[in-house]
Amino acid sequence: MANEIGSRIRKARESRGITQAHLAEAARVDIRTIRRIENGENPPSAESLLGICSVLGLDAEEVKRESNANLRPKAKAEMVFVSDGHALLQNLAGFHDGAIDADDAGDDEETGSLVKEIIQSLEFAEVMPELPPGAIYEQGRVLTKAIKALEAKRWVVAVVKKLDITIEWGGKSIPNWNRVILMVKEVEGIERHPLSKPNEGRP
Repeated sequence: MANEIGSRIRKARESRGITQAHLAEAARVDIRTIRRIENGENPPSAESLLGICSVLGLDAEEVKRESNANLRPKAKAEMVFVSDGHALLQNLAGFHDGAIDADDAGDDEETGSLVKEIIQSLEFAEVMPELPPGAIYEQGRVLTKAIKALEAKRWVVAVVKKLDITIEWGGKSIPNWNRVILMVKEVEGIERHPLSKPNEGRP
C-alpha cells in the first residue's frame, strides 16, 4: 500500500513540475518524509497525506481507495502428492473452493473409472463434516485402492493448495480465500506442472 500511494504522489508531483522541497514546504511536511513516502518506505500519516494531496490537487480518500484496490496479495501454493485415500480426503477438506485438473484416460475404461472415482472425492470432502467416522473411513479405504490401481498404471494423484487468495464476489473483495485443485494425471503430465518436484512423493 505504501508503494502504491508513494508512486501516485510522485507521479502527480512530477507531472506538475513540483520539486520534493517545494512539496514539503507547501504541505508543511519534512522533506525526508516526502522522500520516504515516494520511495514506499513509509505510508503517510492521515495528516501528511491530506496536506500533500491538498497541494497536488488530489483527493486523499480516492488515493487510499485506489491503493487498496491495487493491493492483491499473491496466493501461496503447494503441491501434495498422495498415495492414501485418507490423506487425500484430509487434504481436500476444509477449503472454500475446489477444482479438478484431470487427464483424459482415453479408451481405457478401467483407468477412466478410477479417475472418475478419485474426482468424486472432491465432492465427498465437501460433506465430510456431516458424515459419521465410519463412512469417512470406508470412503478413504475405497480411494486408497483406486489410487494404488492408478499408480500401477503410471498415474499420480496430487492436491494443489492455494492459500489466502483475494477473490471478487458480489461486488466485494473477500481476502483469505482458500482453494484446492485435485490433480489426477499421468506421470508425464504432472512432471510438467510448475509446482511439481522430481521424484518427490512419486510412485
